[in-house]
Amino acid sequence: MTRGPVLVLAALVAGACGGSDRDRAPEGGAPAPARDTIRLTDDPAPLDSAAADSVPSDPAPADSAPADSAPRAAPVDPSGPTAGWTAGILQGDPDPDGIATLVEVRAGRHPGFDRLVWTFREGRPGWKVEYVDRPVRECGSGRSVPLPGDGWLEVRFEPARSHDDEGRSTAGALDATPGLARVLSVARTCDFEAVVVFVLAVDSPEPYRVLELDDPPRLVVDVRHAR
Repeated sequence: MTRGPVLVLAALVAGACGGSDRDRAPEGGAPAPARDTIRLTDDPAPLDSAAADSVPSDPAPADSAPADSAPRAAPVDPSGPTAGWTAGILQGDPDPDGIATLVEVRAGRHPGFDRLVWTFREGRPGWKVEYVDRPVRECGSGRSVPLPGDGWLEVRFEPARSHDDEGRSTAGALDATPGLARVLSVARTCDFEAVVVFVLAVDSPEPYRVLELDDPPRLVVDVRHAR
């Protein structure tokens, strides 16, 4: 398969969102987090080489399930609540492996939808995806986060973290403007007490779908383009 061009966008380091008591960096000052990035690719199957042929690239009808997939990249149960597209609330249970660590966030532009992929180690955390009202706030400080668009899709992971024991970021895309068709901005609004939250600012609250992938554990959120 020929890969499309890959762009690397510099992202802003998130604001005051510390870890839990057991996850928080030791007092006395941890090293400052490195600058974080979000990878944007227009490859039609950017998840990885093993999963590329098993995840649908075209938007499915609202009443249909994702296509069948290989064992390494099985989507959620097509008879379950995440089948097809919705503008409501979707959620899933965690793997029984303790606190998951976020190691990468990727964004991809596809015919018919924009895709965000979160990759974890130590299992996949529980998750909840829903559109929320403004103001969007940081979980620790309560500070309002200014976001563009007319829709704000919140992706919540628990138990999870996106920092190491020294408080350094373990993943990119803490805040970024990926330049997709519908997703205008991606902001991490929480990394506190085993809760990690991202908000996707979209130009309008279009339907979305969710897939769970394994090897490595991932969560995929596709936002459909307006028809």
